[in-house]
Amino acid sequence: MESIMTNNSNTNNFVFPNYVIVCIFLILLYIYGRWPFYHLRKYKIPGPEPTIFIGSLHKFRKQAGEFDLQTIHKYGKVAGYYLGRVPSILIADPNMLKDICVKEFSTFTNRYSSPRIRRKSVFNSFLTAIKDDHWKFMRSVLAPTFSSRRMREMAPLVQKAVQNLKENFESFAVNEEEVDIVNVFSAYTMDVIASTAFGIEVNSQKTPENPLVKHARSIFRINILRSLFVLLFLIRPIWIVYPLIVLLPSPFKKSTAFLQEFCENVISVRKRDKSKARDDLLQLMLSAQLETSLDSETKAEIKDEVESLKIENLQDWKMKRGLKDEEVVAQSILFLIAGYETTSATLSFLAHSLALNTDIQEKLYNEVISILGEESANYDNVQKLPYLDMCMSETLRIYPIASRVNREAKRDICIRGWTIPAETEIVIPIYALHHSPEYWPEPEKFDPERFTPEAVAARKPFTYLPFGAGPRICAGMRLAHMELKMAMVEAIRKYKFIPCSKTEYPIKFNNGIILSAKNGIWLKVERR
Repeated sequence: MESIMTNNSNTNNFVFPNYVIVCIFLILLYIYGRWPFYHLRKYKIPGPEPTIFIGSLHKFRKQAGEFDLQTIHKYGKVAGYYLGRVPSILIADPNMLKDICVKEFSTFTNRYSSPRIRRKSVFNSFLTAIKDDHWKFMRSVLAPTFSSRRMREMAPLVQKAVQNLKENFESFAVNEEEVDIVNVFSAYTMDVIASTAFGIEVNSQKTPENPLVKHARSIFRINILRSLFVLLFLIRPIWIVYPLIVLLPSPFKKSTAFLQEFCENVISVRKRDKSKARDDLLQLMLSAQLETSLDSETKAEIKDEVESLKIENLQDWKMKRGLKDEEVVAQSILFLIAGYETTSATLSFLAHSLALNTDIQEKLYNEVISILGEESANYDNVQKLPYLDMCMSETLRIYPIASRVNREAKRDICIRGWTIPAETEIVIPIYALHHSPEYWPEPEKFDPERFTPEAVAARKPFTYLPFGAGPRICAGMRLAHMELKMAMVEAIRKYKFIPCSKTEYPIKFNNGIILSAKNGIWLKVERR
């Protein structure tokens, strides 16, 4: 009896040895770290072998376009990888991209957004973040802002900014300065955006310390750094990662708050004082809050856009609700941030390409002189310069500012023999497509002749996507074209871009999705 009691006591007091507990924990941790990586394998999608917990995150210590090129070269035009534990499918097949962006747009309407803890933020109301009919409604309201009629009305505002740009070039030429042309064009685009979107003059080309300029520049550059923190969410579990990120310093909060308060103040003034109304982006959105204040032509433009986007519940989105104040603020901030660095970067890359290709620069100059003479650039006459358009297109091919964009599959779907599972990120590798020797012989060479009418007609569709494709193509593309062309016409007519001691070739890029020059783009400006 005593022996039995002793055995029971030993059983009750049994404790797993520490090494067994550690082994079980490590096994469970390994399973947790590996189990998501069977997802793409199930659909027979090739790709790099993921590293436990982080997937292929460690391979993004380079410009995203370079990663895409290497992945396509090794695994083909359809390849899968993992950002942390989140699967992504990279698709570089033009036929599949046509299906995704156009034919099956109803399945791929939205941009991908990783699972996240929902917080009230102005960023969640950006046109680029909202989804489905909400996005369609917002796009239909904003579309008239970028119509040909609106562009002609905005052209005088752009001309004023161009005049300041010419004064800067004159100063650089007289002083024989070596200048980072990125900063010069960034100030120019800020002047254009402030005027066309908000109806204000910041004159950042002469007062670079203007608070609006400072905070816009800050939030753009901080958001590049912020993406490093966001990547932590991709590793998950969120309930562990989120508190760590919340505790991190948030340097972009101050700039975000400034821009939000700035937009709210401008909106408040416009609503109080109708005499402050202007024909700009902000006023169009404010007018959309009360449809009766829209003129008949704008109503017609919105109606056409609504019909093209097939909004079925228009009554819910427009007639009953209208635009909320926070949506007006969000689109204003997005317009400011998105337009600030993108157009200026393209102008800078074009100036750099012209400086290194003097024959092309002279051909462009001759076109401007022969067609426009001394006539000031405006929306209509810059459309008469085909070689300028070819130079711009070739710049956007070599240097697409967004090296990739994405979409999200709403449901399981088969595209040309490949099964794409629901809620999966689809990556459209713009930079890689633009640098593929299959579609572009000598892809690193700057050659505007790739964009003659004959060459464009012969080219395979969906191999040139600088602004995206399908209904979700960049809304501000037309304004960006006008800004770029008007600035370049006035610059090239009076000045030459020439290399200097700090000019880099090839240009070194920052890591990440946005294509930006790591060391700036240094040139000299010389009078003709």
